[in-house]
Amino acid sequence: MNFNIPVILLKNLVILPNQEIKIELNNKISNLAISESSKNYKGEILVVAPTDTLEEEPSVEDLPKVGVIAKIKNKIDKDGIIEVKIRGIKRVAISKYFQEKKSVILYSEVMYIDLPPLIESEEKAILKKLIKVLKEYINISKTISNDIINYVSNSKDLNKITDAIASFLPFNTIKKLEYMQEINPLNRAKTLIKDMNEEIKSVELDNELEEKMEE
Repeated sequence: MNFNIPVILLKNLVILPNQEIKIELNNKISNLAISESSKNYKGEILVVAPTDTLEEEPSVEDLPKVGVIAKIKNKIDKDGIIEVKIRGIKRVAISKYFQEKKSVILYSEVMYIDLPPLIESEEKAILKKLIKVLKEYINISKTISNDIINYVSNSKDLNKITDAIASFLPFNTIKKLEYMQEINPLNRAKTLIKDMNEEIKSVELDNELEEKMEE
């Protein structure tokens, strides 16, 4: 079932389901969208990031066809700058963006996305591999804490786990956009394993070079 919801654009920032972030908004349109969400949409709003991160004023064509519905948890007005805490809820497919008459707020027509069915044995196998590679990645990295390990070790939901890892790791905006737009958690897990393995190899190579230079 399709429904309409106001939109905020977050440049160079991607939110994933179950991720909580704090943002500052000094853009008039974003502030109006937040107010509209709080007043008429139970504090829910669609959060999207333009696919072209270099575009200063993105057009509708630059906006993704998948986004995340977020819940406004807290809102503080600081001298015209609104500080908002939002939490990602669920991915949605976006059929169109539009503006209502006499309104500068951007709206969207969306529908919830059903997760594709997963084969249980395949899901368990990929989850085991994912956690193994994640532990290796954290062990070899000097900047990543192991806080995420407790969460993934206590959950069996591949959908939530892949989103948690993708939001936790220091990927760039383009990479996080790829994870946000990937509906299938199995595909997200495979990409995470690939990306983390590449980073592990890169760190190992750097360590080898440092050792040779010391010698």
